[in-house]
Amino acid sequence: MATYTFTGRVVSPNGTPIALADVEVFERASLTSDVRKALVQTDTAGSYVASWMQTATPPPWDLFVRATYSGESVDSALVSDPTEAPVHVDLVLGSGPYRGLTEWERITNSIQSLVVGTAIADIQPDRLEWLARRADVFPTHLAAYVQAYRLSDSRTVEATTCYACLRAGSLPNCRSS
Repeated sequence: MATYTFTGRVVSPNGTPIALADVEVFERASLTSDVRKALVQTDTAGSYVASWMQTATPPPWDLFVRATYSGESVDSALVSDPTEAPVHVDLVLGSGPYRGLTEWERITNSIQSLVVGTAIADIQPDRLEWLARRADVFPTHLAAYVQAYRLSDSRTVEATTCYACLRAGSLPNCRSS
């Protein structure tokens, strides 16, 4: 008996994860019918893992993934003969071109549930490595993110501008108001 697994993420055109989207894996059985192989929901990060077992290795077959949320759906391209496991299929659900998240937005989204009640500028240096691991953020990017908030605190320059300067390798000229 063989086990087949599809993994991936479902995101909106701006790159934010879509939680609780229905994800189905179908086999294209004929010109007019598809057979559902698996049905799962995405987690809060928009990730899914869909697995099923086959009693026998099928002949050449075509599979596709469908994500559905709030009345919208999107199908992946056909995956023929998925011999490498797991098969990774990411989907963008929604209208418009895919823009994705900026590095700043990705860090913000990754750490927000871990820093509830703490001002970003108040995150201590000895906690950066821990937070970076928990949030799955590159540590030097997180350090620059925190430093950007510290530099912008009580100044007219926004943290996003300070972050861009820090990531570009220059020190922002953040004068006090």
